[in-house]
Amino acid sequence: MHSGTTVVQRGGGFMTALVRGVFGLLTAGVVCGSVLGAYGLHIVDRKGGRVLDTLETVGRSLPELQLALPPVLGDALSDRRDPGYRGSLDVKARTKIDADDGVTRVIVQVTNRGEETVSLLALRVIVNDDEGDALREYSMFAATPLALADREWRGPLGPGETRTLVTTERRLSKAAGASASVSDIRIYDASVGEKARAEILERAERMHSGSPRAARPGGASSPASASDSPAARESSDPRGDARSDARSDARCEAREEARSDARGDARGEARGEAARRMSRTRSDRD
Repeated sequence: MHSGTTVVQRGGGFMTALVRGVFGLLTAGVVCGSVLGAYGLHIVDRKGGRVLDTLETVGRSLPELQLALPPVLGDALSDRRDPGYRGSLDVKARTKIDADDGVTRVIVQVTNRGEETVSLLALRVIVNDDEGDALREYSMFAATPLALADREWRGPLGPGETRTLVTTERRLSKAAGASASVSDIRIYDASVGEKARAEILERAERMHSGSPRAARPGGASSPASASDSPAARESSDPRGDARSDARSDARCEAREEARSDARGDARGEARGEAARRMSRTRSDRD
């Protein structure tokens, strides 16, 4: 009889099929993610230049957009930070508990004793309990550059004006007091806006002209001298460029004509000399 090795084949079980399915899904996910990533990089490579051009165009038009703002928004940008003006402000805070409603009111009162208009005033309010521990800390704006319907946009705080701010809390039944401090303050200053507009106009003129202004010996710019010079007028005027091109073309043509005339004269003299020699040789032979 023939004796050999017996091979027994068994079908895969449930766990084998599960592992194969999971690893198949993971492989498909990795392949799909790689394809999508490559396609995304391709799109970014194609559109990246356009996006950069668009950003550059928007950046160049920002000065004109700032000049086109309405006066309300333009005046809102005319301010400066002045931390020293805090001494002209009186800021007081206290709490009041309404036993019937169970609501705790935090009342903050701000008085402007100075002669400036506060365009932005940010306060930091802390509510304390009987032992002086802080129960809650939050920030609020007592003055904003614009006055809108939103309660957070209260508008500027004028000289001698007193403003009262009220917030309500239902989970501060143990509140016994509050304190408020100034975290940021800005003062309205019209000269800041005028200076900014002048700088924007100067920047826009430079961008449109494409040439920097000439500088004086002392360091300041002299637009009058730069614009009155013939070189500046010729460089800034397209007709001047055309004239200079025409002059250079005429000079080149004159040079070429002179060279050709010189060559023709040299050739004529050579031919005449050759004819004289030939006539002399003939006469000698005769």
